[in-house]
Amino acid sequence: IVEEGEATKLLSKSLIMFLAYTALRSMGGSMISSFLVLYLQDIRGMDIALASFMSSATTLTGMIAAPTGGYMGSRFGDKRWLQISLFIAYIFLALSFNLPGNKLFILFYVLYGFTNTLGMAPRNALMAKLTPRRQRGLGYALMFLPGSIVGAIAPIVAGYLGEVIGLGNIFNIAIVINFLALLLLRYLVKVD
Repeated sequence: IVEEGEATKLLSKSLIMFLAYTALRSMGGSMISSFLVLYLQDIRGMDIALASFMSSATTLTGMIAAPTGGYMGSRFGDKRWLQISLFIAYIFLALSFNLPGNKLFILFYVLYGFTNTLGMAPRNALMAKLTPRRQRGLGYALMFLPGSIVGAIAPIVAGYLGEVIGLGNIFNIAIVINFLALLLLRYLVKVD
């Protein structure tokens, strides 16, 4: 029995676009995480302890953000809430890397982590909506595949770009990639 609005085909156009969104988002995130501590030490002058803390600080906010994001996704619609939370997150990310001063960096980077995590539950809910019930396990396996592949490639790409255009510029390229992923989600992923 197929419920109204439930996916009937595993590799639909929307699911493929959702996987492309996931790949782009993973590319942006991996480019940042691969060189964040080095950037914070070499360019921002943070000591290793603070730089390492900043690298993990965004996960600390997840205890509050993840359940809040799930509630908000249920209330406002998963795709809509995911787009809102990611748009705000990427604005905070851009501010963190482009405003002077470490205090502003810390503030906006922690806010980025919080708002980025607000989208975790809605992202998983979208995957469930895009996957036929009987193939949901395979669907979730597919959801993690782009991140695994891109996670291996992104540090190499970011390292090359860092050599060619400078370490600090990697982060702005990653921010643009994240916004491109958001556009892909907005216009090419169709969910009932």
